[in-house]
Amino acid sequence: MLMGAAECARRTGLTVRALRVYERHGLIEPKRTAKGWRCYSPRELQRLNVIVTLKAFGMTLAQIRSLLKTKSPPLARVLQIQLRACIARRDAVEKALGLVRAALATIGSGQPLSLDELCNLTRSMEMGIQMNTAKFAAVRGLINEKLTPEEERSYRNWAASRPAEELTAAQEFQPALQAALRSLRELQEKKVDPAAPEAQVLILQLKDLSDHYGLLKMQNARFEWNPSIGQKLWEVQARSYWVGMSDAFAAYLRAANAAAPWSKALTQMADEATQLVEQQAEPTSEPGQALAQRLALICSDHSLGDPLGYARWAPYSPFCRAGDEKAQARLTSAWAFLASALESVARGARPKGINMKNIAAAASGLLNELLSPDEERAVMTWIAARPSQELKATTQEFLAPAHAVFRSLQELREQQVDPAAPEVQALIDEWNQIVVRCQVRDRRAAMLEWNPSIAVRWQEISSRTLLRGISSEQETTPERGLWGYFRAAQAAAPWHRALTHVTEEAAKLMEGKMEPTSAPAQALGRRLSQICSDHSLGDALLYARSAPVLQFLKFSEINERETGTWAYLASALRAW
Repeated sequence: MLMGAAECARRTGLTVRALRVYERHGLIEPKRTAKGWRCYSPRELQRLNVIVTLKAFGMTLAQIRSLLKTKSPPLARVLQIQLRACIARRDAVEKALGLVRAALATIGSGQPLSLDELCNLTRSMEMGIQMNTAKFAAVRGLINEKLTPEEERSYRNWAASRPAEELTAAQEFQPALQAALRSLRELQEKKVDPAAPEAQVLILQLKDLSDHYGLLKMQNARFEWNPSIGQKLWEVQARSYWVGMSDAFAAYLRAANAAAPWSKALTQMADEATQLVEQQAEPTSEPGQALAQRLALICSDHSLGDPLGYARWAPYSPFCRAGDEKAQARLTSAWAFLASALESVARGARPKGINMKNIAAAASGLLNELLSPDEERAVMTWIAARPSQELKATTQEFLAPAHAVFRSLQELREQQVDPAAPEVQALIDEWNQIVVRCQVRDRRAAMLEWNPSIAVRWQEISSRTLLRGISSEQETTPERGLWGYFRAAQAAAPWHRALTHVTEEAAKLMEGKMEPTSAPAQALGRRLSQICSDHSLGDALLYARSAPVLQFLKFSEINERETGTWAYLASALRAW
């Protein structure tokens, strides 16, 4: 039996728009009538039940699509997951529990589910969730303890002014959180090691929920609105997190979180920050700034969000609370030190070891040498019109880690280490990650489209200015000094050799007048995309667009053949 989109939406409780979204993401493939109308079969209804169930566990549509591409989960397994989710909703969804149990019994007897059963199962997962009354009372008591009535009213008014989608996301966060915790509780009951892969997958999911639902972002906005109230509410959340949990499960959850790679890295860093606090080091000191850079990299590598926001929240995290007041005070001081170190970077302070005098002198001299006053005015006006986030990423967030890489390269160069050596290549890989993370290629590509001539000269100014912060050498050509060493290291990198082969083949196709839409050109586009993926070079199309001003090209030269080759590859990628 088939049904139309409106009937399917009515009987499952979904919207027609949701059905279209799932189809657009490749999650369902409804059949079409001769007139083009969509028809939904039991197969689509079964898929919808899987999709809605996995969404309730906090999975994104992209993650669900990836899972369904490999192997569609058996319906019985999905129903078992759905059953566990419904148990937590006992008071509000008693009818849903009966539906799921009946469906499992039907499947167990070898009978297929009816159309109505499939529709009702899908509808059951869309029903709301009510907070456990005992936990609500506990949270209410903590709020009364921490906030004055005036503070609570002030916070309520602020929360009411927030975007509607933010408040909706916060409500949707709770069922996803509870689902992940239930899965972890099952592992604990089965005595699975908290460091085991299956436990760590759930801890990763638990960590990603805050980012997926924008929770930490909203909480940091609350902190910026009122730091005192923000801190008090973080304390409420940290203490209420454990309400209703058994001691055994709480211990298991703490152990699983402690075994996560980001927890180990953050714990070590907090210990080092504590030592700096005890030594009365300044957050702007070189060790303090180095720790701030490490925190930024950890947050980036493990998708922990904005590092400053994380540092503010960390001492109030349910998993970071210390056992006694003195230990908690030391932990709070360590994270406050790290937050101050990050704030000093945002205000423009730079780690020691960067020669700001050299930077200022080099920038001024190169601007005078390479750009006319009108060109300088034009590029500064163009930069000022770019998105503020891009400006922050390509300046404040880029400069310190970029200098750290080049200082390390300078040390290896002085030791006469071969540019192809593993330690040098590791720094080149780190450089590529910084370039992607700080949106440098986005800026290059946009500037190249705006004004190719100025873009190449601006790249020279930026690159040589960067180097003068580390080395006072007068590197008048790209072959000399630290710059030449950097270019030689890039040329020795596997990704550079692979890209060279791709551009050479693209040049031959252009000479043969092959269109970018031709099969050979499309194959090259796929190869370029794979190289960028394998070597963390970022988006392939963005790489091709920005390549004419990449830093292994010669200063102040627009190589027309190379520029044409990359434009050809960009066209092939767009067509692909």
